[in-house]
This record gives sequence, C-alpha cells and structure tokens, in this order.
Amino acid sequence: MQLIAKNIKITALSDEQHWGTSFSENGLFILLEVEGNIEEAGQKKGKEILDILLTKITNYKDRNLVTASELIDWAREIKFIQTLTIGFLQSDILYLANLGSGEVILRRKDKIGKILSSNETSSGKVDVGDVILFCSKTFLNCLDKKILEEILQNQNITEMGEETYSNLVSNPTSAGATALFLDVENQIVTPDAEISYPEVETKDFKTIIRKNWQNIVTIIKRKKDNFFEDGEEAKPKKTLLTIAIILILLLILSIFLNINHSQITVKQNHLKQTLELVSHQYDEAVSLIDLNPGRARLLLSDSKLSLSQVFPEFQKNSAEYKQINEWLNKIAEKEVDAYKIFKFTTVPLFYDINLIKNGGIAQKIAIHQKTAAILDIKNKLVYSLGLDKKQAAIVAGSEVVKDAQTIAVHGKQIYILNGDGISEIDISSKSTKTIIKSDKEWGEIGEMVAFGGNLYLLDRKNNSIWKYIAQDFGFSSRASYLNPDVRISLANSGKMIIDGSVWILADPGTILKFTNGHGESFTFKGLSDNISDIATFYTSDEDKNLYILDKHSQRILTFDKDGNYLSQYQWEELKNADNIVVSEEEKKIFVIVKGSIYAIDLKQ
Repeated sequence: MQLIAKNIKITALSDEQHWGTSFSENGLFILLEVEGNIEEAGQKKGKEILDILLTKITNYKDRNLVTASELIDWAREIKFIQTLTIGFLQSDILYLANLGSGEVILRRKDKIGKILSSNETSSGKVDVGDVILFCSKTFLNCLDKKILEEILQNQNITEMGEETYSNLVSNPTSAGATALFLDVENQIVTPDAEISYPEVETKDFKTIIRKNWQNIVTIIKRKKDNFFEDGEEAKPKKTLLTIAIILILLLILSIFLNINHSQITVKQNHLKQTLELVSHQYDEAVSLIDLNPGRARLLLSDSKLSLSQVFPEFQKNSAEYKQINEWLNKIAEKEVDAYKIFKFTTVPLFYDINLIKNGGIAQKIAIHQKTAAILDIKNKLVYSLGLDKKQAAIVAGSEVVKDAQTIAVHGKQIYILNGDGISEIDISSKSTKTIIKSDKEWGEIGEMVAFGGNLYLLDRKNNSIWKYIAQDFGFSSRASYLNPDVRISLANSGKMIIDGSVWILADPGTILKFTNGHGESFTFKGLSDNISDIATFYTSDEDKNLYILDKHSQRILTFDKDGNYLSQYQWEELKNADNIVVSEEEKKIFVIVKGSIYAIDLKQ
C-alpha cells in the first residue's frame, strides 16, 4: 500500500546568523537548520546546502536508509549545520537519518513517542492516521516537551500547526527554528494537496477472473455427461454451453479493459501534470542560465527529480517512457550550459620539452607572471619557459638539481630544494648559489612555494609551514607561519599554493586554508556531484579563481575563492595529468601530460 503524507511547515523568522527550512515533496522530507557567522550569513549557507542536497538526491536511484545515511555522511563536514533530518516514505515504510541536534516524534492513536534522536538512523512501518513531527534544534529549545505533547493531541495537523506557530513566535530566541508536521493518508495526494489521483485496485480483477474461472469449470463438470451425447438432443446443450463460456470470457475481458484503461488514464494524467511543471521549470531555467546559473541549475535539478517519480509507471518501450527520456536528455543538454561544462576531444600541445632537450620531460612546474620554471627530475635539469613567446632554455643541470623534487619561481629567480638546502638560479645569467642551507629541524619537506619574494616550506613530519623572509642580503632564519594554537596533521598533505592565504591539499579530497597563520573555513558549494579525488589544484594572487584537477572524472573544476562552483573542463587525457598551473592573464590552463605541456583555453 502506497501511503502519502500531507504536511504543515513551521518556520520561525531568520536573522543574520540563524536560518531554518523544511521541504516536503513526493515522499522526500528534509528539515534543515543552519547557524552562520559574521562572514557567512545563515540564510545564504542554508540555501546553498539545500540546493546541493536536492541535486545529490537526484543521483540516487533508490530511496532507502542507505541513501539517507550516505547523504548525512556527505553533510558531516559542513560545520554550519545544526540540524539535518532526511526522510523517505516508500510504500508504507519511513526511512529516517539525522545529523546534529534534532528529533522526530510519532503520534499513533493516543500514544506519543520519539522515533529518531540526534545523529541516529531509523526505519519502520507507518499507518494511516499517524502524525509525524520533525523538530530542529532551536525548535526543541523553544517549546517545552509537555507543550509539544499537548499540541500533538489536537485533531488535525492544521490545528497543530496554528498552535505551534503561536507558541514559537512569542519566543524571542526562536530565530532559525523549523518543524514539519506530516499526516499519513492512504490516498494519493501531492504534498501541497494540489492534485488527487484515485488508486485503482488490481486485486478485484484477479478475484473476478478466479471466481468466474471456477464457475466455468463447474459448468463443464455438470455438463460433461451430456456434453458428449449423440443425437439431436445434445446439440442445443452444446450450443448453450459454448455461448455461456463466450459470454463469461467477454465479461472478464471487458472488466480487464476497463481497469487497464483507468490505470492508464491516471498515469497519463499524472504525467501530463508533471510535464506541465517540468516545462515551466525548464523554460525558466533556460532564461536564467546567463543571469543566474545557480538558480538555473536548481530548477533543472528539480525537473529531473519530478520526472524520476513518474519514470517507473511506464513500460520501457512505451511512448510515455520515450517522452520522459527525451525530456531528461533535453534537461541534461541544458545542464551542460548551466554548469558551464566545456568538453574537449583534443587539446593543443603548448610546448614539447624535446625541442630543447632530447628525451626531456616536464614533471614539476611553477609559474610567476609570464615565466614558467620546469623541473625535469629524470634528467636532473631545470628549464625556464616564457609563456608569451614560448622561449625556453636550460638554466641548471645535474650538479645543481641533484635530488631535487620541488621547484618555485619568483621574478627572475628559480628555487629548487635538494639535499644541500635551497638553491637559487638566476634565469638571465644561469648562475646558481645556495641561499638556505639544509636545516636539521626540517622533517619531511613536501612542497616549496615562493610568494612575495619569501619562501615557504611544507613540513609533513613536523606538521608545520616554515617561512623564510627575503632581506637585503639573503633570507631570514626559519620561522613558523602557523600560529602556536593551530593543531593540524599534514602527514598526508600534497600540494601547497599561496595567494596571500596558504592553501594545502591535506587529503585527496580536503583543502585547508590559512590566513595570517589561522585556519579558515573552506567548502565547495554549488556542485551537483562529489569531487572523487583532488589530484592537485592551483591559484595565485594574480588569479581570481581556484582550479581543481579531478583525475578520476577527467576534469578540471573552477571555483571562486569562496568555494562557489563556476565551470568545468572535461578532457579524457586529464586522467594522465601530473600537474596544472593557470594564467588567467594568458587565459590558459597549462597541463602536464606524460612529460609535455598542453594548454586549455579558459572560457568565460
């Protein structure tokens, strides 16, 4: 039996930091309360989280406890969430998962009990007449338990909602509080009670067939002795029996056709209503792709969610199935525009190191303004490359490179880190000198970056970032960039880049950000799927955006420095990429693939 829940949504007024909302559609229920801060407004953060969450749900075929739990796991790293409760109603089973402080309360007849608490999952059968209440953290703090129980004793959820709201608005600390009342019914009603579709019971048809088939068998048994009689007397009996059987079969066929027609009519009406909604959302999304791509993406995502609800109602080869599939393909095409997905079958070669060194390989690359410094670890060589005129030269050999694994550049100086310390290479004169000797306090140095003339070393073993400040004659002694109260693990860290803030790829999917030695929150927002594996990333003080290499998905993603999704570049060879650097001035993403440098043109 398919159960549906009507709803009443309760949401208190928000303020600068506190915001809450509830969502109910097609058996999907979401309760979300967030708390922002001075830098990140609660309403903005909450809408971003809900946008991404709704998009993620469309990627799941099944709606069950596993799906709800995976969505909660995704949200665990978002520190703004005070309450996130996700529910799926499938047939008569309700699946629930919760993150943060929140509860779900059930009223069944005259009994009231809690069925979900903070950071739990739960599932169970619901009955017609059940009232279910989703509560957020602030909501629970504002309303006493006894008051909630009294409210749940009301006859219907409309009365419950009115009484709840009057209690809530009178509380001065209710900003961000939200709740969702559900009234379980056995008739098909949309969450906002706009459309009603009667259920068609197919079991009656089966019963009729079974009953009438038994009648046929009985008739045959009663007439079997006479049925095979010879002579003129048996002929009328045979004719009468044949007519009776034909009439019964026609009756059964007629019933079947009527029931089948009713079912088809209901499904087609449902599809018609859905397509009208999808068509409206699609047209609005198309008009907003350039003006407001984030809103366009949300509308297209909602369209896919609506179509996914009616997909199972039609046979795979039916005209309706094909129509839905055509709409999904149409939406997918516009998503390419809304998500600004640029696909490349080929990317031009920007520079082949073999032109200046036979067998030369570009393995590590750093750029500053229009100069690239390239480290060839295999051949123990350092190259300089002008990005504007493609002028290249070998500036250092094995006697300088030695065991170097990392390279940096600033102005006309290239820096490499080897076992002796940090060596400086002058690009013009190709002269070299050791500017910082190897320090016994260094642990495992994984990365070196030049910024503002200063040098920074990422020390994985000591969980530190060492800073050397440029002076008139050389560099200062070693100092820690991180404040003493910062406690982090850099054991698995990889790439480090600096644009005024320090960015570190701490794990395959985690980016840490530090400003003035303090940790700063950073999350990706507005992307419909997960970044499966960040191989490396890039930005600089000269670039507005952040560029992420996702080798697994063969793409480079572009975000602004607040983490808002902007665009992506897809190219099959990115699965073989070793490094990326970007020059927004030159409007190119430089990608090292198998030792050669390719250039992807940046798009607006």
